[in-house]
Amino acid sequence: MTEGKACPDDLRALVSRADRDDLRTAQDILIQCILREDGADRRMAVLDTLRAELTRDDQAGISSPEQRAFHTVLLSMIERTRTMAGSTAR
Repeated sequence: MTEGKACPDDLRALVSRADRDDLRTAQDILIQCILREDGADRRMAVLDTLRAELTRDDQAGISSPEQRAFHTVLLSMIERTRTMAGSTAR
């Protein structure tokens, strides 16, 4: 479904649509991105890269309040997934 560079691109497309019904899809994409990686360190690196790329997008400007809200929730999902992935690595 989601390969390499497609992860952030797929997530950006969902932010652009800003449909709250897409939050489940966003979580599925996020999980697929990290499950392709072996080991906690590589999974954390993927999450860090996604967070950095999406944060840059925010700094570039998001046009609508709905997009900003979706983007904020998506960054929170990444943080929560990162926290959970880190806790299972111990």
